[in-house]
Amino acid sequence: TGVGSLRVLLVLCIVVPLLQLLVFATYRSQQLEAEAELRLQRSLRIAHEHALRIFATNEALLQHLRDLAPVPADTAADTPARLHARLRELVRSQPQVASIWIIDRDGRPRATNRVAEIPARVNAADREYFRWHRHHRGPLYVSDVLTGKFTGEKFFHMSLPRFGPDGSFGGLVAVNTDPAYFASFHAALAAEEPGVAITLFRQDGVVYSRWPPLESAPERMSPTGEVLSRVLRGEVAGAVRNVSSLDGQQRIILFRKLGDYP
Repeated sequence: TGVGSLRVLLVLCIVVPLLQLLVFATYRSQQLEAEAELRLQRSLRIAHEHALRIFATNEALLQHLRDLAPVPADTAADTPARLHARLRELVRSQPQVASIWIIDRDGRPRATNRVAEIPARVNAADREYFRWHRHHRGPLYVSDVLTGKFTGEKFFHMSLPRFGPDGSFGGLVAVNTDPAYFASFHAALAAEEPGVAITLFRQDGVVYSRWPPLESAPERMSPTGEVLSRVLRGEVAGAVRNVSSLDGQQRIILFRKLGDYP
C-alpha cells in the first residue's frame, strides 16, 4: 500500500545513511590507525638508532679505556692526575657520559673524569657489576639504575673487565650514563609526534628512562605485561595493541631490541 511504501522509504532514509556512516567511520578508523602506526614506526626507528649509537659509542669508550690503563699500570705514565686529564679530554664531546672510571682489582677507583683526587672511602667492591666481572660471568655488563656513591647522581653503568698478562682479574673500566640524557632526547622526539610515549628498558624489565614521566610508575615493568612477557620469551621486535598498564590508555605499542645489548 502507499502507507507501507512510505514506511519502507522512511526506514531506508534512516538506515542507509547510518550504514554509510558506519562504513565510513570504520574505514576512517582503520586509516587513522594505519597512519598512527606508520608515525610510530618512524619514532621507534629514530629512538632505536639513537640509543644503539650511544650504546656502541660507550662500548668503544670502554675498549679505549682498557688500552689506556693496562694491567699492571705504568705508574710513571698513569698517575691518577694524568689519567684524570686524559679522561676529561676523552669525554669532552660525549654528552651522554656522566662519568667514566678505571677501577682496580680491589674495587678502588684509580681514575675518573670527575675529579683528580678520589676520596679513599669510594670503593666499588660491593657493587653487583664488580662482583659480576670478578667472577668472570661475562664481558660487557649493563646495570640497572644506580645512585653514585661519590656523586649521588642517578646513572646506569656499562663496564668491561680488565685482565693482567697472566689472565688474572685486574679490575674494570666503566662508563656511566645519566638516564635523563635519553629522556631529553625522547622529549624532543615526542614533541614532533604528540601522544607518543617512549620507554628505554632492560630485557628484565628495569626501566632506564620514560617519556613522558609518570610519577606513580614502577621502576620495573611487570613480567606478566604483554610487552615484557614477549621479550622474556626471546622476541626482539613486535607490536601490541591493548590498554597500557602504566597510564590506562588504549595504545599501539611497538618494541625493538638494541642489537646485542640487553
